[in-house]
Order: sequence, then C-alpha cells, then structure tokens
Amino acid sequence: MAVTLPQIVSDMAPFRDPHKLDSKIPVYTGPVRETPFVGTKVMLFRAEMKGKSAVSYLTYVQFNNVSFTDEKDATHKFPIDVEGKTKWWGPININDSTIRIYDSCPDFRFRFSKELYDVGALIGNWKRYTPVPGSTRGPVNPQERLGICKHTWSLLNLLKKQGKIVEK
Repeated sequence: MAVTLPQIVSDMAPFRDPHKLDSKIPVYTGPVRETPFVGTKVMLFRAEMKGKSAVSYLTYVQFNNVSFTDEKDATHKFPIDVEGKTKWWGPININDSTIRIYDSCPDFRFRFSKELYDVGALIGNWKRYTPVPGSTRGPVNPQERLGICKHTWSLLNLLKKQGKIVEK
C-alpha cells in the first residue's frame, strides 16, 4: 500500500500536530541533493539536517510518479543532470505522488518507522525497537499512527518554499 504526504500528515495530526514542528531546521552541510531515477519516475531528496543539538541527521524523502522531459516547458522547469544529459522536472504534486521517507534521528526510528514500513513508505528496513533493560517507558506511538519527525518536516517545508513540491 502506497501513501501520499497528505495521508501521512492527516494520520499524524491526532497524535502530533505537524504544524507545531520546527520547520526551520537548517540543512547542515551543502545543498539538498537531488537524485533522479528517470526510468522509474522517482526523485530522491537527501539532506543532512541539524537542529539545536550538536548531532546532525540524514533525511531522505522520495517521491514517486515524477514527470521528466527532455525539454523545458511550463510544467517542467527544474533542470537536472542525468548521465551527462539535462532533463527537466517538477514541481511535484504531493497529492498525486506517493512518498517514501527515512530519517536517522531516534524520534523517527522509534516513533514512526514501523508504521511507515507497514504501508510501504519507509526507505530501507525497519529495525525493532528494544527498550532499555529496566525501563518502564511504554510504547512511543501506541495508536500506531503514521508520521514524520521535525527534520523531515523541515526538509519538506524547504522543498515547498523552493517550489519543488506543491499541493494542488
């Protein structure tokens, strides 16, 4: 089962209001890297995000059903190099494009990765959470809601501000 970003945000809302997440976490090193997979109509965005802590986290967001063309036109305005040739893409409509996500932060891994894995929206494999011996802490997502962490939310807001993703 594939999901879209609005479906994830809608499912997450009763558990954690995404609009209260910090949407201004900066990209830590270099620009957001964009990797196209033209043959499968996939665009992968990768960024190293760093908030207030000294630790940085890798954030990946993959959109499926992305349209690429050989020529620039009104709906394909972003150039990208594909094996030495320029292709054009974007903006990606988040209502029509399914999404896959990964973030290396503990909040994402312990709170949302299993749920995203179950619906086919996790990039990579899910690793079972093992509680610290002696801990009385309960489940971190007892309602098993889909969701994203603040690093992913910040990257998505950056892509939206750049006009690379839109909601139509």
